[in-house]
Amino acid sequence: MAAADGDLSAYYELGVAYSTGSHGAGCDLIEAHKWFNLAAVGGHEEAQFCRAEIYEEMTAREIAEAQRRACP
Repeated sequence: MAAADGDLSAYYELGVAYSTGSHGAGCDLIEAHKWFNLAAVGGHEEAQFCRAEIYEEMTAREIAEAQRRACP
C-alpha cells in the first residue's frame, strides 16, 4: 500500500475517501482529517485546503483525536 510507504498522494486519496465515504470507506471526518494532515504536513497543497475545509465541520475534540491518530 502506497500510504504505508509515506506517499503523500496516497495520504490525500485516503483523506478524500474518508471525507466523502467513497471507495468502500465509511464517511469519517476524524480519519479524513488524519490523512489530510499527514499529506499537508508533507507539503501537499490540495490536502492543506481539504483539511481546512473539513476542520470547519469538526469539534475541537474530534480534531484533537485526528491529530493524535496522525502521530506515530
